[in-house]
Amino acid sequence: LGDIDEPILPFNLHDVQGDGSEIEEAYHRIDSALSQRLRTQAR
Repeated sequence: LGDIDEPILPFNLHDVQGDGSEIEEAYHRIDSALSQRLRTQAR
């Protein structure tokens, strides 16, 4: 990681001083073919 010279903030999580009470969860079912393609691309 020596060549990284800028902040890396997943999901724009730079202000994490809250207690988490504002966090929401969501999900959506996808078909198995799309799921497999997504898993393949993620590797």
